[in-house]
Amino acid sequence: MTERMTDEERGERWLDMLSKEAGAPFRIWWLSFCDPAKPAGSQFLGVAIVAAEGFVSAVAKARMGNCNPGGEVMGGPLPDEFAAVLTPADMDRLLTKGEAVAVDARLMAAGQQ
Repeated sequence: MTERMTDEERGERWLDMLSKEAGAPFRIWWLSFCDPAKPAGSQFLGVAIVAAEGFVSAVAKARMGNCNPGGEVMGGPLPDEFAAVLTPADMDRLLTKGEAVAVDARLMAAGQQ
């Protein structure tokens, strides 16, 4: 049986991961949030697009910017060429499902060119 981390251990691990990302080049990160405890069809909580040095830094930036609704998060860096397609309105806020689908369509269209 695996023991759960204490809050102190979790905080130390978080700081360790942030320090490992420090100094890395900034990338644009797509973060998708969900709550699997909610009923089917209402689990999606939103998407945040942020510039950060790594995944942990991106999640922290979303949290500090009030665009992290909690729940579980998955994400990854976007290709560098997508940065030119994004607008300031796309960044640093929680996007609804409709907004995220629209941004994704713009990114995919730009990637086809």
